[in-house]
Parts: sequence; structure tokens; C-alpha cells
Amino acid sequence: MLRQRVVIAAALAGLTALCWLYLFIAAADMRAMGDMDMPMPMEPKGAVDLVLLLLMWWVMMAGMMLPGAAPMILTFATVNRRRRARAQPYAPTALFAAGYLLAWAASAWPRRPAHGSQPRPLLPRLLLDPDGAAVRRRRDELLWVAVLAAVVLIEKLFPLGVWMARIGSVLLAVYGIGLLAMS
Repeated sequence: MLRQRVVIAAALAGLTALCWLYLFIAAADMRAMGDMDMPMPMEPKGAVDLVLLLLMWWVMMAGMMLPGAAPMILTFATVNRRRRARAQPYAPTALFAAGYLLAWAASAWPRRPAHGSQPRPLLPRLLLDPDGAAVRRRRDELLWVAVLAAVVLIEKLFPLGVWMARIGSVLLAVYGIGLLAMS
């Protein structure tokens, strides 16, 4: 059973690493373009733009969400291995993980547009400015998102994770209050 958990954990880590590698390469390409006034693809102009935007969202989401989902996926694998050993019905762990990722991908699917407006993915629209200015101003946030994903993984996997979450929450609250006080 340990071997299976190691293989699954390695697969999740490898997939997460590939997602982050892609995102950092894409961010470097954007930095290489400099301060060109290019519209971000938040307003898809056609089916190809929409598919590319959804794929980018899915890769970003997988890189962020898989580390935090690893304990759940490993638990699912353990339960399924026991079910299979007892000749009970079971589902492949890869199918479970794919369903998790598909549910997140569905969260980016565009809603029906209002009259005269273009369809836009709901979640990116809520997170980013419509013209992509937030992305251009905060390219460094990608690193912080990666750090946050790592912190969530540590919180879920290690015994001291609960304390790490509590201390981190207090520090973030103090930081936020400090930002409010300075503005």
C-alpha cells in the first residue's frame, strides 16, 4: 500500500510541477514583452480564444488545487485499494482526481452573456479586472500563489499544519490591518 501512495503522490507532485513550470514560462514570456499595451484574453474573440483561456485557467487551477487535494486523493486511493482487495466495486484513483479537476474546470465555463455582451468565464472575471490590468500590474503574484499552494499542502500533510494555519492567519490579519492603517 505504501508503494501505491508513493506512486500517486509522485504523480500528483509531477503534474503540479508541470503546471507551475508552464505558468512561470508563460509569465516570463509576458515579462519579455515589456509594457506593451496588449489586451489580455479576458474577452475571448472566438472559440479558439475561449478554449485557450479555459485551458490556461485549468492549468493554473490544477497547479494551485492539486497540492491541497493530495491528502483527499491519497485517502481515496487507500479506501479503493481495500475495496478492490475485498472484491467490492471501486473506481480508479485517476478517475477520481480527473473528476476533481473537471469540477474546477467547470467553474471557469462561461455563463450565458447578457444582450450585446460577450461570454466571459465567471471565476476569472471575478478575480481579475476586465481589461487584464491586474495581471499586468501584479505579475509577481504568481510566485505568491505558488507559495500559498505549498503552504496549503504543508498544512494538510504535516502534524503541525494546524498551528501553521493559525499562525499564518494571525500574521495575514495583522498585515491586512497594517495595510488598512497605512491607506
